[in-house]
Amino acid sequence: MLVSGKPYKRQFVVCGLSRRSAAGEIIADLKKSIEQYFSEKYGIRLKYPELPCVKLLCDCGDDDGGGGGGGGCGGGGGGDG
Repeated sequence: MLVSGKPYKRQFVVCGLSRRSAAGEIIADLKKSIEQYFSEKYGIRLKYPELPCVKLLCDCGDDDGGGGGGGGCGGGGGGDG
């Protein structure tokens, strides 16, 4: 998946769906849902906040070679429980 709309390009690999929706998935640092975050930060009302979130790996082109994606798709993460 290639994301546009930014002055730089980023590529992501879809590796699954979360068990929670954007309305139910909480961003721990902010203590708010993904739905709330997009509403408050960008003024965007999600069309389908009850659908599961897409899990992504990022090929962010980091110069440090870290890949930016972390431990891969299968390693838990994302707060799915």
